[in-house]
Amino acid sequence: MAETERRFVDWVGKIKFGIPFIDKQHLELCDLCEELYQGIAQQRSYASSQGWQSSLSDEMRKLFESLRNHFATEEKLLATVGYEHLAEHKQSHRHCLTQIADLLKDFDKSGMQTVLDFVKFFNNWLYQHITFEDRMYVKTVLEYMHRQTQGE
Repeated sequence: MAETERRFVDWVGKIKFGIPFIDKQHLELCDLCEELYQGIAQQRSYASSQGWQSSLSDEMRKLFESLRNHFATEEKLLATVGYEHLAEHKQSHRHCLTQIADLLKDFDKSGMQTVLDFVKFFNNWLYQHITFEDRMYVKTVLEYMHRQTQGE
């Protein structure tokens, strides 16, 4: 995508927390959401033809797997640092994964609008989750990381 083109996921600059591997995974999720949106935009003109779902299906599954892997990494980190709201955080993760899994189950029967609605939902969910829910654990994680580097 050219530098001058407007991105669908335009909030990426607001998500750096100073936790390198988490920041990297968040950026990758944003990029996958952007790729899915751009794929939808490209396929929209072919929506009446057969097979447009299969070209987007791989992107959806890649997004799902990346998200699932990210959640596992994040939950392990939060358990390690003793994050007090881990149970609620996990519940939010499970709810999102369930919604995506439900869409993937019937993806071949989905209309273009359903897929577009999903990518809009996911973009909004990801923004809210990272900027509000994830931001809540940053202090705890950074303090833990600082203690580890100080040898405490």
